[in-house]
Amino acid sequence: HSRPARHSTSVVRVCSACRSAAMADVMEAPSKPEHHEAWHGAVTAILDHGKKSVVEVRKAVQELEAREVERIAIQIAERRRQAAAEAAAEERRKREEQRRAEAALKAEQAADLKAKREEMAAMKQGAHAALKAATANFHKAINAESDYKEKWKQIVSMRDSAKHLGNATVKAQH
Repeated sequence: HSRPARHSTSVVRVCSACRSAAMADVMEAPSKPEHHEAWHGAVTAILDHGKKSVVEVRKAVQELEAREVERIAIQIAERRRQAAAEAAAEERRKREEQRRAEAALKAEQAADLKAKREEMAAMKQGAHAALKAATANFHKAINAESDYKEKWKQIVSMRDSAKHLGNATVKAQH
């Protein structure tokens, strides 16, 4: 008469061997009241086994959920580690790029300085050569002027001598 209460919140699943044995017991049980207790015991055993299975399944589900949470946490940690590694690599790339730019700027400045020094050296050599040429021209001019003055003195001296000779000749003839 009495049926076990149905649980509306969960479905009880029983392994096929237990279900087959219980069904056989139920099918063989006569409908007499004296066998009612045997039938009730078999059904209770099935329900107890079902409850144990539910507990085991819940435990397995909890373990799977815990593993899944752990797997997700590991994935998140790995993503964070990769993001940090990428950020560090990007920072290194930027520093290297800046170092290269500074090196290129220094090389350009060094080349400019070298070109200016060479230009200054060339200008100094040109100025030195010009100074040397001007000095040589100055000495040549001084020598030419000196020669001119010497020749002029000789001409004046010869003229004076000729004049004195002419005066002496005139005095001697008078």
